[in-house]
Amino acid sequence: MDPRQVNPDRGAPRAIEDWEKDTLEAWEEQRKKPWQPYVEATLGFRNHWYPAFFGCELPEGDVTPGPTEVRSEVILGERILFRRIGGHVYAVQDSCLHRGVRFSARPECYTKETLTCWYHGFTYDLRDGVLRSIVTDPNSPLVNKLRLRSYPVEERKGLVFVFVGDVDPPPPLEEDVQPGFLDAALAVYPEGSVRTVKCNWRPAAENGFDPAHAYIHRDSLLVRALRIPTVLGDAGISRSHGMEIVESTRPAGVRLLRGQGTPIWDAEIDAGVTISARFKPGQEGVLEGMVPDVSIWLPCGLKVDPFPSPDIIHFEWYVPIDENNHRYIMTWGRYVETPEDEAKFREEVKGLWKDMVTNKFTNEDIFAREGEPYFRSIERQVIWSLLPQRHAVVATGGGTFVDPENRAAINADGVSVWIDVPFDVLLDRIPADGRRPLANDRVQMAMLYENRRLAYQQAHLCLDASRARTEELVEQLIEQLE
Repeated sequence: MDPRQVNPDRGAPRAIEDWEKDTLEAWEEQRKKPWQPYVEATLGFRNHWYPAFFGCELPEGDVTPGPTEVRSEVILGERILFRRIGGHVYAVQDSCLHRGVRFSARPECYTKETLTCWYHGFTYDLRDGVLRSIVTDPNSPLVNKLRLRSYPVEERKGLVFVFVGDVDPPPPLEEDVQPGFLDAALAVYPEGSVRTVKCNWRPAAENGFDPAHAYIHRDSLLVRALRIPTVLGDAGISRSHGMEIVESTRPAGVRLLRGQGTPIWDAEIDAGVTISARFKPGQEGVLEGMVPDVSIWLPCGLKVDPFPSPDIIHFEWYVPIDENNHRYIMTWGRYVETPEDEAKFREEVKGLWKDMVTNKFTNEDIFAREGEPYFRSIERQVIWSLLPQRHAVVATGGGTFVDPENRAAINADGVSVWIDVPFDVLLDRIPADGRRPLANDRVQMAMLYENRRLAYQQAHLCLDASRARTEELVEQLIEQLE
């Protein structure tokens, strides 16, 4: 636990009765219930630095009527506006002091350094938040007396970090990032992945650090493509064994020590029924050297070293947005000696690892946090983006046509074709390796099959695929279309 959460000198709130105690006494009392601050941290921990976005996502701002580039993000429940001025990123609250409207809804910047509210013309200096003028009341006594809340910002390793809290001055950024991230010799990929996930930040942090978390990835596309030995889980890890708690120095965090747990490569479910890891160390052709140290650091950062290859380090953050959403930020680093090495690393991540990790590995984490509705929402966006196209054949997943909005859009704008396959044939086609989460329970799969048929029957055409070959199905379709 971080003393910043209970130390009044660092600006964090305490219970009323704590004001009658000295700092040490209050801190010791908090240690008796160490999980309470975490339980209460629905919106994350204040008085810490958080990554907001990658620097490449915010170009230099122009002046109105040009592209007045600003960026608005919600972090720990606070809406913050960012603007780059002379290469430096500044941040202020994204709401006018007059009527509370959002500047970012219609940004006006008549000089590089100022931000004018589009509602009544209150104009602020972005560098310090001070009200510099009011277009609709130039002689107002409020000028130079009111101030927006401003936020300390640092741009390091291609990421823009913002300090959210009440401490002035804030602690060094080095206290709030994973160890080694700011090392001069570490090249960090500056165009990593950022996704908004519909889940509170805490389950994401817990799952990323759980010794049993490897199980969800045992058959991921990345693991299979690179033949990475991946345990089903690590047992026997506790505070006294296989775990190092770092709290006397900053950053504060917890490490799972490499190789200290008991790796589970095979697990017996029942007599004669065993689940085994797809790849194990020592097998021919597997990628060796991939037993990583996994560690988590305040306020919300994970480090996996090495991953996804023996000389790359994986960094990710679970940045709280509000009670029900967090920003999932990922990037990768490698220690290099020359600029040429760094350029080669960036090209390698761009051409291989970014897609491989985000779309063939951590997408499973997002599915676990959000469930099927998240993927259906993305699917719906794709369907609607394809509607303007003509003379195109779109093959959808089984659940796409079940969604009423998708079904109405498809039927209104094209010809829908149901390829009717018997349930037993479907079962033979689905691999029993966990790659299709909805098919893990065959009883549930049968119920899903019958329920979906009700939606499929609303397709324009139906092709009986119980015995027909692909060529015969194509001929049937052409005949029906003609």
